[in-house]
Amino acid sequence: MKQTETTLPCPTWCEMEEGHGFHFTDQEMGTLVRDHVRSFGSHVSLCQEEAALTDDGPVWTMSPPYLDVTDDLTRLGVAEAVSFAADFADATALLSSLAG
Repeated sequence: MKQTETTLPCPTWCEMEEGHGFHFTDQEMGTLVRDHVRSFGSHVSLCQEEAALTDDGPVWTMSPPYLDVTDDLTRLGVAEAVSFAADFADATALLSSLAG
């Protein structure tokens, strides 16, 4: 994926505090890294990573937006399965809209 320079504010879909900071330093690359996240229930999240050289940006996308699904989806009852399916569908719809 080609890294794309973006502005420092969060994407509109990010549920974290607007303009949230970088949460770790990639020592190998010498960059600051932050994640953008939007949760759909307790099992599905839309995520995207960004990197920058300084806290003031500019930032570069390190990945396109993607879905992260927890690995504890075992032994779901009917209600839990229905809830997960709805959350997954909502997250997929947003991801699809971002892909254009």
